[in-house]
Amino acid sequence: MAERVDYFSRKFEKKLKLEELIAESATVEKFLKRVLEVVANEFPARVASVYLWDDGEKKLLLTATYGLNAELERKVKLKMGEGLVGHTMKTHKPLLLAKASADPLFLPIDGLGEERYDAYMVVPVEFSGDKIGVMVLQRETENAFTENELKAFKEIGAQVMKHLKSAGLLLSLRGSGTTSEEVDIEDGSLEVGFSDAEDMYGVAGTIDSDEYTAQVKHRLLHRKLRKHMQQQYVFIAKKATTATTLATQGEGVIRSKHVSLSDFDTFLGKTVLVEADFVRAVKKTTEQIRKLQLSLSEHLSEWAHNIFVGHLLILKDEAYTGKIRRRIEEGIAPTIAVTRVTRAYMRFFSKSNIPSIREKAQDIKDLGLRLLKNLTTAEAEQDLEENIKGKILITRDLYPSELMFLKYQGAKAVVQVSSINVLTSHMSLIAGSLKLPFMITQDESILRAPSREKVLLDFENERIYVCPARDLLRTCMARERTRVKEERIDPKRIKTPTYTQDGVRIKVLANINLLEETRELKKWGTDGIGLYRSEFPFMVRNTFPSENEQYHLYKRIISASGGKEVAIRTLDVGGDKILPYVSDHQFNTNSILGLRAIRFTLKYREVFIDQLKAILRAAVGMRVKIILPLISSLEEVREAKLVLAEAKKRLDHLGELYTEEYSLGIMVEVPSVVWILDELADEVDFFCIGTNDLVQYLLAVDRNNDMVANFYSHYHPSVLRMIKAVITAAERNEIQCTLCGQMGEDLQMIPFLLGVGLKRFSVSLANYGSTCSAIEQYSTHQATIIANQLLNASHVRETEKILQENLLA
Repeated sequence: MAERVDYFSRKFEKKLKLEELIAESATVEKFLKRVLEVVANEFPARVASVYLWDDGEKKLLLTATYGLNAELERKVKLKMGEGLVGHTMKTHKPLLLAKASADPLFLPIDGLGEERYDAYMVVPVEFSGDKIGVMVLQRETENAFTENELKAFKEIGAQVMKHLKSAGLLLSLRGSGTTSEEVDIEDGSLEVGFSDAEDMYGVAGTIDSDEYTAQVKHRLLHRKLRKHMQQQYVFIAKKATTATTLATQGEGVIRSKHVSLSDFDTFLGKTVLVEADFVRAVKKTTEQIRKLQLSLSEHLSEWAHNIFVGHLLILKDEAYTGKIRRRIEEGIAPTIAVTRVTRAYMRFFSKSNIPSIREKAQDIKDLGLRLLKNLTTAEAEQDLEENIKGKILITRDLYPSELMFLKYQGAKAVVQVSSINVLTSHMSLIAGSLKLPFMITQDESILRAPSREKVLLDFENERIYVCPARDLLRTCMARERTRVKEERIDPKRIKTPTYTQDGVRIKVLANINLLEETRELKKWGTDGIGLYRSEFPFMVRNTFPSENEQYHLYKRIISASGGKEVAIRTLDVGGDKILPYVSDHQFNTNSILGLRAIRFTLKYREVFIDQLKAILRAAVGMRVKIILPLISSLEEVREAKLVLAEAKKRLDHLGELYTEEYSLGIMVEVPSVVWILDELADEVDFFCIGTNDLVQYLLAVDRNNDMVANFYSHYHPSVLRMIKAVITAAERNEIQCTLCGQMGEDLQMIPFLLGVGLKRFSVSLANYGSTCSAIEQYSTHQATIIANQLLNASHVRETEKILQENLLA
């Protein structure tokens, strides 16, 4: 038995093929038992059990077991602190015992059959800060578990609970203190608990089915009448995409996070169906979800693997589909049964105090609508995605994963309604990578505008129009057609490699956010990947990705470069890049001056080590660059290098192959490092100037705060002089210096950057062609003259005037 933590966890990941386990498991409970069987066999252990916390009873329930008396599942209940399992839950500390029965805390349970298995490992498991249960492994005393096995079990326990959480389990509300009977609806009534912009009549409480149907018909009639009463609605917004789109138009779909009853209205009248129709609908829905999962994984493999696991398992959960089936057996029409049960669970989830449970309201709603669609639509091949395909979605706050999902549902554009500027800059980067027009507005009244009407997004003037006037629509779209014609750049016409007019070689690399973007590297002939922002796979998941998951992703990214250089920035989260599953309250509420980037990874060291191991393994046979973000001191670099050494030591211990051909660099984005660049150059191999953060820290301006947006400018003389100082320091120490960020994509700034000696740009693929073309227009002599003029300027208006005067046509 190899006593190695990483060996266990990677071996377990390979065995735990989630899709296969789901397919072969008829119910959620059977799925969980199969997972426990895999865990037990891989250690090996004779017994594997999971206890989940029931917040209603305030007890731990033996939810599933492999190797013990299954008849006692859900019958064995332990109080907090009771027995070894309850003690582990209370203290949240693992236990490793060679002879558990000799421990004073041991609590024998009649009929469970664990007498022979006295060697114990007990680990507490939490998810997103919620203590959700305990896992136990047991075997004979003479074969006691080791410390390394305990470490591996803690890792595996977290993986198992990750899948439970992904499934939306906590075994189907049973860990939430509500019995299945409490989430129910009487046969003769419909429980109504939600409203949105279209629910005009304030329906609430419990009403008669006939009365409800009448109100549904009244609302549908109102929608038809509204077509003849068009009024233009105007809303102020903020352009939140790196795309150059001036305007886009299409049918608008207004969706509120307050889950809507009206989504179900269309289906209530279609009652001539039987139980067999429901069974077929479940099967079809399962097929659709698997098909969508496969389609997404081809584009976004770093997150799509688990995104639909919850949907698939909910379909197997007796607390949901079983309840619907029983209602149908009682004589209720399938569409009404689906609607009642779905809405009841939506209401229950929405009332939860636990954010991760509240999120399940949307999952249940999506599944309910899919089932209804497949129950009532003759053309079964028409998926629910068509509801937003080719349309402009207006919705409340979104997470990155939701934005990516909407892209592959076919949304034409997205408007996010947010009372605060959350995730703006990085949602913008994702939208740009996806080529998805995206705007943000704080005007929540837009959610009360009529849905299914024409919507115009005017990016140039930052306005949203619902039911736009015809003249306005024609004018805006004419501007957009002109822009597309003028800005269309054929990659074949871009000369690679890139040179200035006087023959100086300039490297132009690509900024990458998503795996999908690597497909365009060859098309543009880039010099490689100058910045891969590794945080996005972390931001679109519901838990930290494992080392193995990161390894496979980085391997594909490095391979896509075609042997050219690849620079991977280590995890840069915090500030406006939150991780909802991190339990540290101070992290998810911290400002841009808080627990960010290198500060986060040095605190969460195991996360850092996993990422570094994955990068080193993925780069075997190739050369990779590792960038440390938000460095503010020499001490941080030295500490990070110690963590890197630890990662290599662990790989050596495992006998894993990894590259020694790597270089280490830092992001120059905190002004404090500019004065110690010579000392830093002794510690690292290159600099990478992150202009977005450098500008905001140098000028003390939050770049996501509209109230001070006018102060944020990379034309500020201090910014220009600092950029010059960094490039000069790199030259003095004979190390590379690359510039990434919006400054390098501003065509007006190209002569300045060339004039101060920059020879390496890293830009988004959307602006790659225009950047290369602009570089070719200048000689280094011209650029130097312009740069010197700018360095002598004393205020922003002066620099803007100089840039305008020297901008080539």
